[in-house]
Amino acid sequence: MVPVIAAVFAIPWWLLRRRHELRKHNPDEGIDLVTHPEVADKIRSRPAITTPFWLLYACCFVAVLSHPLLDWCTSYGTQLFWPITFRRFAIDAIGIIDIIYTPILALTLLLCWLVRKRRAEGAKRATIKIAAVGLILSTAYLAAGWVLQKQAVAKARKHVPTDTAVVRADAYPMIGTILLWRVVLRTEDGWIVTRIHQLAGDDKPPKSASAAEAEDNEWIRRARQTQQFRTYRGFAMGRVRTEYEEKDGRHVVRFHDMRYAWGSDDPKGIWPLEVVFDATGGILKAERSPNSPRSFAEAAKAIADIWADMWNP
Repeated sequence: MVPVIAAVFAIPWWLLRRRHELRKHNPDEGIDLVTHPEVADKIRSRPAITTPFWLLYACCFVAVLSHPLLDWCTSYGTQLFWPITFRRFAIDAIGIIDIIYTPILALTLLLCWLVRKRRAEGAKRATIKIAAVGLILSTAYLAAGWVLQKQAVAKARKHVPTDTAVVRADAYPMIGTILLWRVVLRTEDGWIVTRIHQLAGDDKPPKSASAAEAEDNEWIRRARQTQQFRTYRGFAMGRVRTEYEEKDGRHVVRFHDMRYAWGSDDPKGIWPLEVVFDATGGILKAERSPNSPRSFAEAAKAIADIWADMWNP
């Protein structure tokens, strides 16, 4: 789809640029050139339109292509090879919101625009240098996130009891920074969620929480057969923790996407999937139940807690 989407943006961009340049180079349009031969000579001496379609298309192509590649770098991931496969891909190097990475891109574009707007001698060369620096810094930041992700997993593993077998280990950057990580360890009988801050010292163990994996039963198996669960599991890329409880004669199966939580060491996901059966086995509910703030005050407190957690090693 990249070539198609690029064309959707490049064609109107080229038409607008072409119209702008025609007006710029032909301000005398509409004048009778027979009765005003001096205008005809002036038009012939003007430079030709210099913005070819292929250049604008190439810019759009690279921009559109970089979008899924950047999504691939996040912990949210993307269906990189859709429609060949619906599988999501992610390398968990950066969050979907980052207070450093986005300003790098924004400032680079702003500086390029300001320099080119001056139209001074050497402005084009200066713009290229600024863009190159921005590209290097942004790419280096992604690489740093990938390295820190590996380090976060290694640090969390050091604090796992020797008698606990780790089946799988993942680390996800918390929203806003690559300094704070949520490390999720899948053990043989449960989960361990560990808060790793890259600026914290080794003098004290990191905050950690454990959560059991519900024992398999008829209701869990039935919940896993629903289309809602299959969609949810694909979205969570298999990082799903299961809870089960019997409440008021109902059977409640709850699935947690372990990649995202409000707290860096919280085993409860932000948007769990609940499948509720009545006493006869009928499905009463099968939908996500967001564990989100219910008021402005709660939302403000949640944001303040995330900000404080980000800067507290």
